[in-house]
Amino acid sequence: TKRTSLAIKDDITLRSLKESPTCLKESKEALQAGLEGVASQATTTLERLQLLKRSVVPTSQNTIKPVNPAEVAKEAFLKDIAKAKEAFDQEMALRHADVVKQYVGACIDLF
Repeated sequence: TKRTSLAIKDDITLRSLKESPTCLKESKEALQAGLEGVASQATTTLERLQLLKRSVVPTSQNTIKPVNPAEVAKEAFLKDIAKAKEAFDQEMALRHADVVKQYVGACIDLF
């Protein structure tokens, strides 16, 4: 039985060795086809990126404008005024609420 099992294993090994070149050839063809597909995708992606680069460069050059220090200072000043106004409005709202609370409290105490 050992000889029989060894003979069976030898037959399987022999068949595998005989089929190896065919399997290797098929694997090589599949790998080559995959590589060609990847190369095609890479080429397409590169072309799209180049088109995108060409379309972006002119518009970005047109949108760059020189910085005007007076304009920047004016914008900062207006932002500061807006923040101060918002803080003032909040403070007045709190004071108003406090006055109303005191007034209502005084009215309740009277009755």
